[in-house]
Amino acid sequence: MPLPFVVWAAAAAAAAYGAKKGIDAFDDFDKAKKIGERAQKKYEDAKKSHERSTHELQQKSQALGTLKLDIFQKEIAYTVEVIKRLKSAQSQLKDFQTIFTEREFKTMVHSVNATLEIKGAGEALAGGALAGLGVYGAVGMLASASTGTAIATLSGAAATNATLAWLGGGSLAAGGFGMGGGLIALGGIVAGPALLIGGFILASKAEESVSNAREFEAEADVAIEKINGSIVMMQHVVNKICEVEEVINSLRLVFNQVRVPLDCTDQKMIEKMLIAAKGLKSALDINIITESGLFNEKSGDLLLAAKHYGLKAIS
Repeated sequence: MPLPFVVWAAAAAAAAYGAKKGIDAFDDFDKAKKIGERAQKKYEDAKKSHERSTHELQQKSQALGTLKLDIFQKEIAYTVEVIKRLKSAQSQLKDFQTIFTEREFKTMVHSVNATLEIKGAGEALAGGALAGLGVYGAVGMLASASTGTAIATLSGAAATNATLAWLGGGSLAAGGFGMGGGLIALGGIVAGPALLIGGFILASKAEESVSNAREFEAEADVAIEKINGSIVMMQHVVNKICEVEEVINSLRLVFNQVRVPLDCTDQKMIEKMLIAAKGLKSALDINIITESGLFNEKSGDLLLAAKHYGLKAIS
């Protein structure tokens, strides 16, 4: 017996409704996928920018560390020898200790000895040590030498500081964190959204997929904001590294202009050299990054003070 028209019409309507629901579900999944893919691309692009900034900062910090290392082994080591001669000769320059106190002199000696150990360290260890020497300043990074601790532990001890391990390249073999440990930013870790594209779609009902995709997009936006903040911070540090490098090179030039022979007895000339050395050493000691891994806002003032003091040698 044929179905009544009403029953047939209801069946047809149900089929049409089901088809529409299927189309709507497909549209929702497609929309969710597009939202997720767009968010993922934005996040991946930000991550690539972060990696470029990371590489630049690593290169700049290690280059500054290399420059400082060379100066410690030459100009600062020479200053130590001059002061030793002054001390052994009962000091023809009576007031030389007003330029370098006994404590400052001992710090110089420790720093020179410590940089010798950096030169002798393996490449993996030296990378972190040079980065630390570049951005943390000699006083903080070379303090371990005063306790007799080998400078090879500088990178190892500094591996407890995520920022330094990261700056040095952070290989796991060297005791660092490795880039696989996360994108370590100045003062924190930049982590991406935990969800993967497609995961929130396959695990969801059609009507929930768009909502879940929006949540994923929001997570990605938060991560991107952190990444961009880290990039800005790193650029501040890179700019300051360039300033410090410029001042150090100018003060090094001043030092070598007024450098005296080891057997010099001219008190005025010796004083000029020591003043130049004091300014140069002050610039070497400036920490661009604080111990907590943040940009040191006072580094600019310290750099200016070191420059003015060092230039007194030729004024």
